Amino acid sequence: MRWSAAVLLILTPALHAELYRWTDENGQVHYSDRASNSEAEQIEQRAPAQIGQGDDIELMNERLDRLRASEAEVTAREQAQAAKTAEKKEKLRKQCAQQKYRAMQFQTMAAYHLDDNGNRVFYSKQEVEQKIAEIQTWIEKNCQE
Repeated sequence: MRWSAAVLLILTPALHAELYRWTDENGQVHYSDRASNSEAEQIEQRAPAQIGQGDDIELMNERLDRLRASEAEVTAREQAQAAKTAEKKEKLRKQCAQQKYRAMQFQTMAAYHLDDNGNRVFYSKQEVEQKIAEIQTWIEKNCQE
């Protein structure tokens, strides 16, 4: 632990040292932490962006936010569609139960309907068979169990 603290103290000034650049008479470019002559120019050092910061990270976060929003919209649409489908299935289930009950009524009871005056008008045997056949056809087409 003492060694790492000592190394850190020794390296800290080097991390913040000034940097100079100059070109010698042969056209060779040199870099140093000391200005060797009057032609040396000081170079501004910029620390690299830390991980998790900077423009690239901001762009990535914006894309991620858009992706999450898009996924949320898709999920909401799928849930709404699933709710509509469930509602339709429940409505059809109820209609099937009603039609099965109607078929049973035609088969077991004296079937009639009311005329405009509210009087009972009984179906003939042929009309009952026709109604039962119509109901059975509807059940076969719409009620899958």
